[in-house]
Amino acid sequence: MKKKHRPNLSSLTYQLIRWKFILVGNLWSSLAGSWALKLWLSTRRFQEPSRETHWRETAHTFTLAHPDGPLMLYRWGEENSDAPKVLLMHGWNGRATQMGAFIAPLLAAGYQVIAFDASAHGQTPGNSTNLLCIADAMNTVIREFSPIESVIAHSFGAVVLTHALQQKLELGKAVCISAPAQMLDAVQAFGRGLRLPNRAKNNFFQRIDDYFGTDIWSRMSPLQNVATLSIPALVVHDKNDTTVPLVHGENLANAWPGADLLVTNGLGHQRILRHPHTIEQIVSFLKKNHPTE
Repeated sequence: MKKKHRPNLSSLTYQLIRWKFILVGNLWSSLAGSWALKLWLSTRRFQEPSRETHWRETAHTFTLAHPDGPLMLYRWGEENSDAPKVLLMHGWNGRATQMGAFIAPLLAAGYQVIAFDASAHGQTPGNSTNLLCIADAMNTVIREFSPIESVIAHSFGAVVLTHALQQKLELGKAVCISAPAQMLDAVQAFGRGLRLPNRAKNNFFQRIDDYFGTDIWSRMSPLQNVATLSIPALVVHDKNDTTVPLVHGENLANAWPGADLLVTNGLGHQRILRHPHTIEQIVSFLKKNHPTE
């Protein structure tokens, strides 16, 4: 999931939204706070590249019932029914097929691969959601395909994963790519990006507390959630990630007992998901001391 330094909108639209928040925020802070919360929870879909279309079309595709609406699921390698399963967890404004470059290497390594479009993402219906809903959806998918050997999660998908691990999700290994270390940092950056005046920003934060509970910051804090974990983990981050800077990955790896840190260079926040050597290193981490090796 992308850290929300700014809403993922066109430059002109974004500038107009900024001016709206500056004007309204100074006059009606409550209204601006309400708008900010709505925008924070809204998702946006992007055109699927041809490479992702190919990955989607090679999957066994079906839906899974969920209280927020049917989830679109994808499965590769199910003919190898005894093989361990790896779940791919995309980020905010993402989709399952963004993780598609992992499919062939994982299948070649002897795994089955599961992925899904979270609520209001990809082929799953909806226009807004939140990380707790996505966490519940991920848990639903994991229960459906239990046991899941490992999860590879990107960006805000890693926030969801670390929350689930703190809630006693049982996995063999976890991989967090381009992960934010703190939810609070992301929300503060979002408010700065909108140029919210102080009163409007305070109203926005109060609405988050009212909506989710005042403990939301600790519940969805990767740094706090990994501190007591013992699961083998690999944290992967790029030096040139301008969406979620490298310091987040470094802090997360340092807070996670026994976690390894893999730092890449020149791949940014998205291309890291398609870099063959990085994927090879991640698959090697999963295979280490595993029967598929």
